[in-house]
Amino acid sequence: MKLKDKVVLITASTRGIGLAITKSFAKEGAIVYMAARNLELAKQEADKLNSEGCIVRYVYNDASKSESYISMTDEVIKDAGRIDVLVNNAGILIFKSLLATTLADYERVLRVNLVGQFLGIKAVAPRMLARGKGSIVNISSVDGTKGANSLVAYASSKWGVRGLTKV
Repeated sequence: MKLKDKVVLITASTRGIGLAITKSFAKEGAIVYMAARNLELAKQEADKLNSEGCIVRYVYNDASKSESYISMTDEVIKDAGRIDVLVNNAGILIFKSLLATTLADYERVLRVNLVGQFLGIKAVAPRMLARGKGSIVNISSVDGTKGANSLVAYASSKWGVRGLTKV
């Protein structure tokens, strides 16, 4: 159990990559907090993992809202006393060409995929710095290294995540 008793907070953790990350951390002994908009689904997944001997809890998070990151972080700190690892996984994509992508589409994807990761860092990093330790993992995509006309907003956001992570 490589991560025994580490407190891990994972955004967008109820399906896909986020759920796979959740399962991996939980099976390595971490105390995992699944951050999700759909708390019913988070509860179902947490219950499954808890029945296998894992420790998984869930908290609400809307990746597009600053106050959601603050309340989520406060809730985990209140419950667990700390956050050792933040996995910024939340992301959405819209399949549209550059010319078909509206400003609203573009801003929505950037808000969740890039601004959301910034908000996660801003909420959690000060707590980690106060303790003198912690890790933040920002999930990007291969689309953050190359462009794709049908993924203009998504590719732009993932390029941004790469830059945010570097700084």
